[in-house]
Amino acid sequence: MSHYNPFRYGNPVPPEHFKGHKSELRRIIGRIVNAGESTLITGPFRCGKTSLLQYVSDSNLKSTLYGEKAHQLIFSYLEVATLGSEFDQAQFWSRALETFQDYINTGDIAPSLSEAYQVCQQEQFGNYVLEKLIAEIKKVNLRLVLLLDGFDGLLHHKVLNSTEFFGGLRQLASLSKGALALLITGNTPLVQLNQQTQHFNRTGSPYFNFMDEVILGPLAEGDIDELLRLADDRFTEDDRCFIKNIAGGHPYLLQLTASILWDIYEDGEDDDAMERQQNAGRVLYDQVKEKLNKTWESWDENMQKIFVSIALVALEKPLKIRHIDIKSINQEINRYKMELHELKQYGFLKTDEMGNWQVYPGIFLRFIGDKVKPKYRGKQPDENIPKPSKFSFLRKLGL
Repeated sequence: MSHYNPFRYGNPVPPEHFKGHKSELRRIIGRIVNAGESTLITGPFRCGKTSLLQYVSDSNLKSTLYGEKAHQLIFSYLEVATLGSEFDQAQFWSRALETFQDYINTGDIAPSLSEAYQVCQQEQFGNYVLEKLIAEIKKVNLRLVLLLDGFDGLLHHKVLNSTEFFGGLRQLASLSKGALALLITGNTPLVQLNQQTQHFNRTGSPYFNFMDEVILGPLAEGDIDELLRLADDRFTEDDRCFIKNIAGGHPYLLQLTASILWDIYEDGEDDDAMERQQNAGRVLYDQVKEKLNKTWESWDENMQKIFVSIALVALEKPLKIRHIDIKSINQEINRYKMELHELKQYGFLKTDEMGNWQVYPGIFLRFIGDKVKPKYRGKQPDENIPKPSKFSFLRKLGL
């Protein structure tokens, strides 16, 4: 067994270590290969959006992922957060096309393509000359895949949050006949992205209706098991259950929890399994509670309401809360089908074998527990209510 910590949770996961999301990858790669269609990738905090961009554009995997179409694809990556607040359209495209410029400078290409790019530079990357460049890309049977990471940051950009920029981007992609495909990531769902730019085009169709949305939800059970196998025989079966309960299917939380528990084993401070897991739960919560709070604040009132309601069903006995009418709560929850579906897609809820809703990942129960404790403080606890075994992991969260 290796003695270094095999779990990664800080920087994006290198392509060779990227795991899971097989169906989402098939869909994204299919859209790139088949017709050069554009895609928005959304998901919860630290769900692997940047890692996925690096995976699908990795030069070492190009032939494996794209087969005979690999030589036609040119990937160009831009992290939107690196753009200065005063960046204009010309500076944006100059940065976004740096990889394409390298391709022109080093590849054996048609002179017309190089000339079209030079014209773009001379004309400050106006929409008209960009259209000409994309047309030349089409003529030589190439496809430019523009990867824009953190795209929704442009919604607050001082210069680029404009009709000219968003309208131009839509026109270039939608009329390119597959020569330009956008692959963008963000925390803003497609519906909200269209709503937040609709004021630029009040009478027209939404700016981003030419895109499809792919949500990076929780990892599948098999992918979680594959990830935890990196620990070899260091983790017990109880450790693995603990990690799954607390981290759910969230890639970042899984990697972080496993890393914390690995280091606790390495330090050798806790010999008792319960103490090790309790310690890991405390460390995990301290590191992620701000991220959980930002997620919470991003939800509307209805989503917060049903999430708390579902959490209370789990927290009723561990927190010794009295007078919770679980039947009424379940009836109320089922009124919000759209919100339930969205929370499940993003990996914050799941259903058990009986069809009952549960908070997923469990670390969010600690967050909700901290929120509801003051409300019930001072109420007479019912000491006869045991902590049920199905929620025993809550003890490791201090609940």
